[in-house]
Amino acid sequence: MGPSAGMNMGTLPGMDASKSMVTLHAAPRRKRRVLFSQAQVYELERRFKQQKYLSAPEREHLASMIHLTPTQVKIWFQNHRYKMKRQAKDKASQPQQQDSGSLCAQQSPRRVAVPVLLLRCDGGGNP
Repeated sequence: MGPSAGMNMGTLPGMDASKSMVTLHAAPRRKRRVLFSQAQVYELERRFKQQKYLSAPEREHLASMIHLTPTQVKIWFQNHRYKMKRQAKDKASQPQQQDSGSLCAQQSPRRVAVPVLLLRCDGGGNP
């Protein structure tokens, strides 16, 4: 076993050891988050009120109007639909939570049978 045998450990046959080391260390970085301008968000929300789903040509047209990519518009619509769905779910479950939490306070007081002494009046003055 020569010195070159130790260099090729961990590489596939026919692969250069220097190339495999480069690919291990060159991990792709995540794209930075893009903040939309107020005008872009306004236009996206206005269109969302009209239509919850856009076709590809509609998406491309809207994207070109507000200077975004069609992918950005698509993802914004997906996220906004999910956000609306989650808010509707939270809103629907909120009154149930309040009702169950304050159920004791809303119920009428407990009724207890109490014996009552009735006096009969027959007009004669004697009970």
